Amino acid sequence: MSDLIGHCPNCQTSIRSDHPYAWCSKCGAPLPAELKAGLNLPATAKPVERKITGPQVGFRVFSSGMLSWEELFADAARFASSVGRDQLINISHSEDDNEGVVTVWYWR
Repeated sequence: MSDLIGHCPNCQTSIRSDHPYAWCSKCGAPLPAELKAGLNLPATAKPVERKITGPQVGFRVFSSGMLSWEELFADAARFASSVGRDQLINISHSEDDNEGVVTVWYWR
């Protein structure tokens, strides 16, 4: 068993040197600096930068603004047709207070 280095100030749970987190595993409270200093925590990993090599998703948003619903859907349909059936993923729409939004999702 590892050495006791202290207790959680929130719930008094025993914290030992092999405790794997910077927070209490019982109550979730962050551990104070003096307790964290006694832990063997892993170094923070740097984010991995990845180059995207495969297909990417594109989208185009159409808002009704001053357009009628008929005009809004016609504009979105024209764009979706220009994208082509093989590249088209989906067409989504929503409405709030009679303001419409259509989004055309496609493969680039």
